[in-house]
Amino acid sequence: MAATRDSETRDQETAWSRFERAVDAAVKGGPKHKVAPTAGVDKKTRPASKGRVHKGKSKN
Repeated sequence: MAATRDSETRDQETAWSRFERAVDAAVKGGPKHKVAPTAGVDKKTRPASKGRVHKGKSKN
């Protein structure tokens, strides 16, 4: 029974150390924010709307 407790304690310690390493890596990585586009770049503009288009139907 003592051997089982030792192995459980060892497993918990390794799990805890893995958790701490993951937390440290996340903290050191810093935030990942999206970079704002520069003001000088022109955005592509959409063409003006032509309204509802009826394909294959002719106007009377």
